[in-house]
Amino acid sequence: MPARSTLFDVEGKQVSDFGSAHRNTAKFSPNGRLLCIAGFGNLQGEMDIWDWKKLRKVGSGTAHCATFYDWSPDSNFLLTAVLSPRIRVDNGYQFWSNDCRLLKKVEVNELLKACWNPSSLGINSPFFNPKPKTEAETAKVQVKAAAKPSVYRHPNFSGTATVTLHTKEEAKYVAKPAAAKAKSNLPPGADPVLSKSAMRNKKKREKKKEEAKAAQSDEAEAPDTAEAAGEAAEGEPTGPVSEEERPRRIKTIQKKLKQIQQLKEQQNTGRTLDAAQQAKMATEKALIAELTSYGVSSTPGK
Repeated sequence: MPARSTLFDVEGKQVSDFGSAHRNTAKFSPNGRLLCIAGFGNLQGEMDIWDWKKLRKVGSGTAHCATFYDWSPDSNFLLTAVLSPRIRVDNGYQFWSNDCRLLKKVEVNELLKACWNPSSLGINSPFFNPKPKTEAETAKVQVKAAAKPSVYRHPNFSGTATVTLHTKEEAKYVAKPAAAKAKSNLPPGADPVLSKSAMRNKKKREKKKEEAKAAQSDEAEAPDTAEAAGEAAEGEPTGPVSEEERPRRIKTIQKKLKQIQQLKEQQNTGRTLDAAQQAKMATEKALIAELTSYGVSSTPGK
């Protein structure tokens, strides 16, 4: 059943009757002249603004799903909002004029509160609409604008500032874009003709590649050299060998004699031996003598 809105004075006498409608809230404007009667919350959001002294409806509007409304401090505008957590969808706020015209609508992902700045808006409000000018006033403004002489512009005026000497000096140091690569007229697969400087640079790059390969090969042979030096240092016995260590020592000497034999074969083929390999070959006699002292043949591999 629609509600009925009635205004009474302090003595309980009826002053105004606003009729029946689906409404559940009412609020006076700060200046006390206007009255907003609305149905928010679980109703459709319809609202009416009344001039209660003249009992005249100023305007009507609908703020769908609104849960909050409030007058501006100067009584010229009305704020409605859909707030969370009561309603978690379609959150936002709307600005209305005091005759219930929608001025602006802003949507927000989640809005918890909305309120006015506690100061009088007046004509500084972004929604202030001044009185429209008449046709005569508009014509006067147009005549004044046409009568104002325009600034002389030269026919060749480009609208850009003149380049000064200082600007030209700075332009010398600005990096110029790289020129496009010239299109070659050589047949596909043919080597391009290089200049003298390009040929020198190419030879330098090839020389660096060869030096890098040589360095890698030297590094690969370095472990063998270190191993040979370590084994050469072990060629001389450091003290008497016990009966338990003698078989192991014999195997070590035979292995070294076999390696020395391989170094001799490499030397015969023309390969140059380094200092560590030569030092290892110098221990051959000592190793044969030690092996003979153990009663074992000095022939490598036997």
